[in-house]
Amino acid sequence: IETLLGKLRVKQGRAADGATILERTLLRLETHVGQEHPDLLFALSSLASAYMAQDQFARARGLLTRALSIAERVYGVDSVLAARMADELGGAEFRAGDVASASARFAQSVEVLAARLGSKHPFLLLPLRNLAIAEARSGRPAEGRPLLARAVAIAEMHIGDRNAQTALLRLALLQTLNQLGRLEEAEALVAPVIDDIRVGLGADHPELANAHSAAAAISIGLDKPDAALAHAREARKILEKRALGGVNRSLRVGFDDPSRAQSTWLMHLALIAGRMSDD
Repeated sequence: IETLLGKLRVKQGRAADGATILERTLLRLETHVGQEHPDLLFALSSLASAYMAQDQFARARGLLTRALSIAERVYGVDSVLAARMADELGGAEFRAGDVASASARFAQSVEVLAARLGSKHPFLLLPLRNLAIAEARSGRPAEGRPLLARAVAIAEMHIGDRNAQTALLRLALLQTLNQLGRLEEAEALVAPVIDDIRVGLGADHPELANAHSAAAAISIGLDKPDAALAHAREARKILEKRALGGVNRSLRVGFDDPSRAQSTWLMHLALIAGRMSDD
């Protein structure tokens, strides 16, 4: 019960309080079952999430490395649980800036989950997306595109075509298409992505700001400054509103990360201003 309470505090944006509860829970479990018992996995993962929400990536990475070691020893390197722990550890490594290691973890997770559960299982959604993002961050967006297309197809099959989580995958895909210069393809995804995120996650969700920011970049590339300016202003509006109310960051790579949108809408506004002045 204490673990669930700690996770609730993190979800509520009270990550420090949640971490305190979860640290106490983990210590109590270690006293009863030892340092390497599989019963520790949920507590280790939950505490790592609390640390991630506070940008304490090294501490989260240490806990998840330990969790992965336990899962591999008890359940096997090719177990579903070990694969999911590998994906979580990859998330911590990615946020800590170790993209190469994160990419290897995500690839491991995808390979094991596909082998154990099948190539179209919904457990593949997050590691596929994370691996694609890591590939793009490493300068290989072309490698990420088929991974995202595969994830979108799986999401459409299991959770529906017009769903917020499917839209988040399409958002990653349109960002990758933008990197590849396939602007018309990316633009075709903009309207449904924005609509589905707004309906499913809310009008002030940071991923909606990310979507508008991505749309602004695409519009700039297509020489549509009016559309770009409108999207950049929408992104700014959401970020300013969230800044007044505080921010709750998520563990998942690329999800709920307002800093990503905040760093880009300013650039987009500057580019738009430059285009308009040239005209």
